[in-house]
Amino acid sequence: MKPERWKPYLSEFGWLAYMLGLLLALLPDMGSSFEEMGDIALIARQVHMASEWDVLRGAYSRLGFFHIGPISFYWMALVDYILPSQWFAEYSHYYQSTIAVWVANAAMGMAALSSARKLGLSSFTRVLLLLFCIILIWHQGGHVLFSPWGPHLTILPVLWFAINLIRSGQGDFWALPGLAFSAIWILHSHAGSLIFLGPALIYLIYLWFELHKRGKLFQSSLVWPLVAGFMILTAGIAIPIYEAVLNDGGNLKAILIYLSENTTWRKPGKALIFMLSAMDGPFRIGFPLFSLLSLGLYLSIGRKTLGKTEKRLLALSLILIAGSFYGALRTPGMLVPHLFDHLLTINALILVINLSPLWHPERQWLSRLKKKLAPTTNSSAEEQESEFETSSWPVVFGVVALLGGLLLTGSLRDASAPSGNFRPSELLALLIEETDLESNPDAIYRIGLKKEHLAHWPGAAGLMLQMERRDLRACIDPPYQILFGPEALCPGRVNGTILIEPAPEKPKMKHGNAVLYRDIEVQFQTAPEQDGKNQ
Repeated sequence: MKPERWKPYLSEFGWLAYMLGLLLALLPDMGSSFEEMGDIALIARQVHMASEWDVLRGAYSRLGFFHIGPISFYWMALVDYILPSQWFAEYSHYYQSTIAVWVANAAMGMAALSSARKLGLSSFTRVLLLLFCIILIWHQGGHVLFSPWGPHLTILPVLWFAINLIRSGQGDFWALPGLAFSAIWILHSHAGSLIFLGPALIYLIYLWFELHKRGKLFQSSLVWPLVAGFMILTAGIAIPIYEAVLNDGGNLKAILIYLSENTTWRKPGKALIFMLSAMDGPFRIGFPLFSLLSLGLYLSIGRKTLGKTEKRLLALSLILIAGSFYGALRTPGMLVPHLFDHLLTINALILVINLSPLWHPERQWLSRLKKKLAPTTNSSAEEQESEFETSSWPVVFGVVALLGGLLLTGSLRDASAPSGNFRPSELLALLIEETDLESNPDAIYRIGLKKEHLAHWPGAAGLMLQMERRDLRACIDPPYQILFGPEALCPGRVNGTILIEPAPEKPKMKHGNAVLYRDIEVQFQTAPEQDGKNQ
């Protein structure tokens, strides 16, 4: 068995082994019922609508994390349609979505590592990149690679995008379709990513200008990859534009309004330290550990020893970080680490590139040592081949140990979804049992939230989702369509209102049509003409 046959694909096999391990860890939970809340509930509603081919828009939150969609929604809806419903709990579709996301992440991770191989990165560099990517996203939990949440959907595609861009900029034009697809996937998952995708594509134009000066740009090999990439970009960009035309500006109008009204400017020093620290993943200590390590390695060794490809990868990584830094400066509210989840794999790439010069001299030293220890007597070609075959077995053992270790690591990871003790189906059952709310599919019920109680919108989103899965119609009033989507707005008249408020310290029911559940008080009001006063 010669290592040369499978050595180039070791990193891809390693990623697949780890992802298979995670899938094995998830399988015991697939038959259980998980009830989505918050953004995940909104995404689940969009996936359901995508299964009817009625959705062109995405879900986005009041904080500006725009998910303009719907490529991931249609993908999750397709997988949900294909998988047998008897495998999953009734009224639960979360694990169908997780399988779709797992397939996407497994494929994009393998595509990114395959693209790194085609770019010319060494096998050892790619294996180290694989390991550092796993390590830096470790603190997110095993469920992160199953999560349909927008920021989580960008973690691996950003790495694939970066490597594809450098390949495309260096004349490997068949990376263009993958570059276009990864860009659209990232943009559809998190429209805020435009602040770093745009500058990155400008860098691609610069690389193409360098190719043009050497007379290597306009070749026949450019035509079909460019056409394929252009078609993917056109289709991906046309979807939100078409949605905007149909829905009075739609998501694009909401994004423009948000940007025009946003006056946030943070102190750059604190924002930069927070972002660079968040990029360290489980090693986050409030100080940019790996960024300073990478900078030190580059200044001391890398700037003289790294090749053109590696330096271009570093330059692109800095562009992605700079764009994300601008986003950090302009994001209202509190900065949280998950805003920079997409930079975890980029941080791994930067670190691995700056570490790579350290093992090349060692490899040369080992080569010289082997020559000194080599026998001086001549041996036949057959003996040399036999010796090589024998010496390859420790390498084979090491590879098997690596793949087995990654498979075991993934399988021992807790991949179940994080959940609290709030279950919207329990709240719905209480309302039907203890109030005048009827399980009537012909009725439509308004879910009411007072502006000062907006913190309870995740539970309201979960309640609406569970009602719709039981063929009950629910709706909301303005301005909450920015959360739930315009299709969730109430018509002129409803059959009742479910009003969600915080539970008082000493609960006193205002009337018989109310229930207490966890930390909220939920009233059912049958006089819709009075509900508008509460909004």
